[in-house]
Amino acid sequence: MSENPLQQAVARARENNERVDQARSLVGPLGLEHIRYTETRTVALDSTRLVANGLVAAGAEGPESRVFSALAQQVLQKMRENGFRSVAVVAPTAGTGCSLIAANLSIALAKDPNQTVVAVDLDVQEPTFARLFGADVRRGLVDHLVDGTPIPNVLFHPGAVKRLVVLPNRARQVNAQEVYGSWAMTQLLGELRDRYDARLSVFDVPPLLDSGYGLALLQRIDCALLVVRQGFVTRDEIDETKRLLAGVPMIGVVLNDVEVLQRASARR
Repeated sequence: MSENPLQQAVARARENNERVDQARSLVGPLGLEHIRYTETRTVALDSTRLVANGLVAAGAEGPESRVFSALAQQVLQKMRENGFRSVAVVAPTAGTGCSLIAANLSIALAKDPNQTVVAVDLDVQEPTFARLFGADVRRGLVDHLVDGTPIPNVLFHPGAVKRLVVLPNRARQVNAQEVYGSWAMTQLLGELRDRYDARLSVFDVPPLLDSGYGLALLQRIDCALLVVRQGFVTRDEIDETKRLLAGVPMIGVVLNDVEVLQRASARR
């Protein structure tokens, strides 16, 4: 026998309370400064290794890390002003350093003690986060969407960065358009957005002009941050990208021409 509307409402309220209790148990009595990761795998990586991989935001305070601290402050201000909880980091083509910007932005955002961050690698053809964070990844986002691999079995927490978890991907021959347009993807995006009030999601989106599925994903993410590499992307490519992004709230453009970023972003 089906539940009546009152029973359904009670069940939804109970489920919501259970989620709140779980969130509190993960955060612990001292708040976001002392989160305990009980289900998510922690990868023991020190900041030196992350910096060597181009993740300069994880390093000591200096000119390189301050670039991303400033970017994170600007992004956070615009997201809070508009009530945004998720941001897609996008680029016209591969080779612009988009993934590197997304990973560094995620780290810089996680340094703010007022929220946690999940960094999501949406590229199923050339995933990058596992390499950048130096993690051994045998299952990725695509395995959750196709095979139902539980998200806690895919996520990892880079031990050197508080308040950050990474949802990596791995290369796999699938129909990406179909996979990312699935109900499973819709459910996941809702879960990432709504499970914890203090969580921001940063998505590394495949190059818009090189992939057929990157644009469709943007319709379900709150806003976008465009990455352009000076001297690498043509004016026509930039104009076409802006045309494709029409209707997607744009919170800024990153000109990736700083020397330290060029060295690390030679490979996307």
